[in-house]
Amino acid sequence: MANTIYDKEKNLKYDDHCSRSRDGSPKLPADFAINTPTQPLRASKALRFRCECEGRFMGILLGQISTPNLNTYPTIEIVGFKGRSTVVVSCVTKDAPYRPHPYNLVGKENCKKGVCTVEIDSDTMCTAFENLSIQCVKKRDIEQSLRLRQNIRVDLFRTGFAHSSNLSCHELNCVRLCFQVFLANEMQHYTIPLPPVVSAPVYNKRFVPDLNIVARRVKTKASKTQYRGLTKP
Repeated sequence: MANTIYDKEKNLKYDDHCSRSRDGSPKLPADFAINTPTQPLRASKALRFRCECEGRFMGILLGQISTPNLNTYPTIEIVGFKGRSTVVVSCVTKDAPYRPHPYNLVGKENCKKGVCTVEIDSDTMCTAFENLSIQCVKKRDIEQSLRLRQNIRVDLFRTGFAHSSNLSCHELNCVRLCFQVFLANEMQHYTIPLPPVVSAPVYNKRFVPDLNIVARRVKTKASKTQYRGLTKP
């Protein structure tokens, strides 16, 4: 079992396999990983992306294993490290290379300028996003939305913003959530970025209708009744 190192001055603790290098950044173990144990709901079970004018009627993004009796939420977990960290979440395009997407993340707290920033629980190294919604923008506002993202320097895969004025580059009915974790340095500033990870695609329910199985009765020449399965939006 790994021993625990306590930093009394900073009131922090780190596992001894996460000791720090000369520049103050943690030495991460070989089994270090950032996981998304609970993915967002997909396809026909997804939420409808809302416009800004529908602000107080925003639908909450649920987790993939939600049931009618139990809600779960998109979750991120850090494995192999214990200490102070924060995660920045934003929307990116469905297909790689993952570019900043003009749609915004909004919520009751921790969301500003279309981006969500949350400090990860240093005991569990896990956090769930319980009040997250996706807010769409009009086509004429795409450039403005991405310009704001550029101004706050949220381009987690560093793909740039050359696509801002090219509408054909934007899949407006699907996004992915992009998570980038930042670790605290010795001065307790979140300046150590880790490689970003993305969620499964999240689709706009408005354009992915539910498919329900219905039956249609068909009479054959032999006067026998048959039932054929159909799909109905």
